[in-house]
Amino acid sequence: MIFSSSVGAVSLTAADSFEHETEHRQMGKSRIARVAFTNRPSSIELTVEVGAVAETSKVFLVKNGLAEEIPAGSHVSFVVAVKWDDNGPLTRQKGKDNVDVIILEKSGRHIDFQCSVITRKEMFYLSTERVFIGNIVRTRGEDNKVKMEFLPACSRLAYPGFSYEAVWGSMAESLLSEAKTAGFSRRKSMVSGAIWHPPAISSEIHNGWHEAVVLYFNMVTGTGLIRNVSGVDYFVHFNNIQGESHVPTLAPCTKVLFKPGIAKKPNQRVPPVNAVKAFASLAKPATAK
Repeated sequence: MIFSSSVGAVSLTAADSFEHETEHRQMGKSRIARVAFTNRPSSIELTVEVGAVAETSKVFLVKNGLAEEIPAGSHVSFVVAVKWDDNGPLTRQKGKDNVDVIILEKSGRHIDFQCSVITRKEMFYLSTERVFIGNIVRTRGEDNKVKMEFLPACSRLAYPGFSYEAVWGSMAESLLSEAKTAGFSRRKSMVSGAIWHPPAISSEIHNGWHEAVVLYFNMVTGTGLIRNVSGVDYFVHFNNIQGESHVPTLAPCTKVLFKPGIAKKPNQRVPPVNAVKAFASLAKPATAK
């Protein structure tokens, strides 16, 4: 299963024996493939291959929050544990169920692929998600010191409040350090940053359903955020998503309908939703003849 872009290509395969691999689909920024195993595995070995990278690029593998440089064309294996309960298999373990492959170009171009095996509705899926694409840019502050930062190159990542550094923490800091040492950046004045262009939403309520726009949704965690017309954010879990797909997901920067939930904890800053679905599912009234 290959996910390619102008920056590079990443291939993800299951090393364990399995019955079949079907339903190859590109879902916006993600590519998935359903995998059915012949047994009930306690772990799944995955292999990531990186290819089609420019000679001047650097490739990093991030596992358990630690980044290491690897040669282009490398085959890297990692193991994801599988837990079973009455609801079927579960692979979600923070920091242990995925790896990131990060490609840095000398021009400062930066792309982050997140590779994992996920479970949805008792089924296994290989998932390769392009979680970031942008540029590492530099500016010089009043103290004459160089400041490095990540600048998104696509609208879906430019929503208000987005910060690659805030999301990825120490990993982002180490990448900025590597980029600074290698000279892999561009002046910020030479780069046009992306602008968030969300669809228009209103305060109208459709039979109990409110309008919102999707800020982001991550395939590995199965979680995301949506924002209503008043600027209030709501937390979404894949179990809240209604639809026909076996892999419930939300496309960033799209319009959805949702039913607000109630926070279960007093200190829960972001309230949950009870349900969310695509705005296109809203039934349109018949046109009078």
